[in-house]
Amino acid sequence: MESMTACRQWVEELRCRARAQVDALGVLENALAREAEHLRRRDQARCLDALRARMAQDVADMRRREVTASLSFNEVALISGLAKFAIGSLIGVALRANEHPLSIGAKLAASDFARSAPFRTVLVGVGPGGVPDEVNILPISRYAR
Repeated sequence: MESMTACRQWVEELRCRARAQVDALGVLENALAREAEHLRRRDQARCLDALRARMAQDVADMRRREVTASLSFNEVALISGLAKFAIGSLIGVALRANEHPLSIGAKLAASDFARSAPFRTVLVGVGPGGVPDEVNILPISRYAR
C-alpha cells in the first residue's frame, strides 16, 4: 500500500510540475508573440522610413527637373520676347509710324512676356499594389504643359 501511495504522490507531483510547465509555456508563448509583433512593427517602420527617404529623394529630383524646365521656359520666353521687341521697334522706326517705335515693339513682345506655364507641381500617387510597391511621383505640371 505504501508503494501505491508513494506512486500516487509522485504522479500528483508530476501532474503539478506539468501544469506549472504548461502555465510557463503559456506565458512564454505570449511573450514571444508580443516580441514577434514588436519585430514586425519595427520592420514595417524600417520599410516606411526607407520608403520616405526614397520618396523624398524622388520628389527632390522631380523638383530639380521642374525648376530646370521653368528656367528653360522663362529663358526662351525672354529671348523671343526681346527679339520681337527689337524687331517691332526697328519696324516702327523704319515705317515712321505715328505710334512710338518702342510701343510697337512692346505690343509684339507682350504675348511672350505674358506667357506662362505651370511648373513645380508634383503628386505622390499610390497604385493598386499599395505601399510600398506602387508609390510613384507624378509631375502634374509636366502633364499640364
